[in-house]
Amino acid sequence: MGWYKAGKIAVTNGSKAITGNGTDFVTNVKPGFAFLGPDFQLYEIDTVVSATSATLATAYRGVTAAAADYGIFQTQGIIADLSAQVAALINNYGNIAQQFPDALNAISAAQNSAGAAQATAGAKYGKGNILGTVGQTGGAPTGAIIERGSNANGEYVRFADGTQMCTKLHLAVGDTAAFQSLPLAAAFVGNTVGVSLSFETGPNVGAAVDWYAFAATVSAHYTGGVAYLLYRGASMPVNGYVHVLAVGRWF
Repeated sequence: MGWYKAGKIAVTNGSKAITGNGTDFVTNVKPGFAFLGPDFQLYEIDTVVSATSATLATAYRGVTAAAADYGIFQTQGIIADLSAQVAALINNYGNIAQQFPDALNAISAAQNSAGAAQATAGAKYGKGNILGTVGQTGGAPTGAIIERGSNANGEYVRFADGTQMCTKLHLAVGDTAAFQSLPLAAAFVGNTVGVSLSFETGPNVGAAVDWYAFAATVSAHYTGGVAYLLYRGASMPVNGYVHVLAVGRWF
């Protein structure tokens, strides 16, 4: 704030009163401001009474004057008071202010955690790995959602929940006297497999499917399979195509 010197003032020797004309002490002057009188001496403003009236902290020592020029300016005392008030505000509300960085840090940490969780979920279930190699640890899926493959023993589909399906088109010979081994493309676990056979041409529909009988005699080199018996009428072709569908679990 610069000097305030609007209007004119009147002062009396030995008096603390300042009377203004065309002044606005209420808006522009505060207790503690410095007053430069017509005698070119500095005094301290004690109180502001009205827009045209103020008092000094000590009596005016100069010659009585009317319609005189003057000057009023802010002093360091006001700045010190303001500093004290600011210090009080910091003391009263500093703890609250301190909580804002903590809150921002917590928000940032939550965002990072959410981003990591989303990345982890994306790594497990993103469109880039819906198809791939399935896996599991302790019954929890660790790989892709669906795995599809094939080999000399047919085709298979594995799902992340443990379900597995094997299919095969097999050229069979009718009138088998004993169960015939038919390996499949992928291994099942335990007694979890259900098998169905259907015939394209050839043998009569008199097939028997016995997974358990076959599994009991399976050798280590087998990946899994079924055993079957075929019967045919005298006029039926000897050979026929058998469609095999096995459904069970891979873990």
